Amino acid sequence: MHSRPLLATLGIAGELIHTAGHSDDSVSLLLDTGAVFIEDLTDPQLIGPEDGDVVIASWRTLRERVAKTVHGGHGPVRAMPDL
Repeated sequence: MHSRPLLATLGIAGELIHTAGHSDDSVSLLLDTGAVFIEDLTDPQLIGPEDGDVVIASWRTLRERVAKTVHGGHGPVRAMPDL
């Protein structure tokens, strides 16, 4: 929520959301359109050494905020994963 005013000055309608998982300091950019840019948030089906509960919690936060389309650092654009 605090990121909205800053992003608005750049012409971006959205917010930065803390999405720990692969790393503790990760953030994702969620646009008001439902597109989310996840940086390095681990896909829930590919959880390895990460804390699975933390990864799932980050994905749930994005789903609660109505994320629809995932733009990851790797791979194609895809729909939000089922949890």
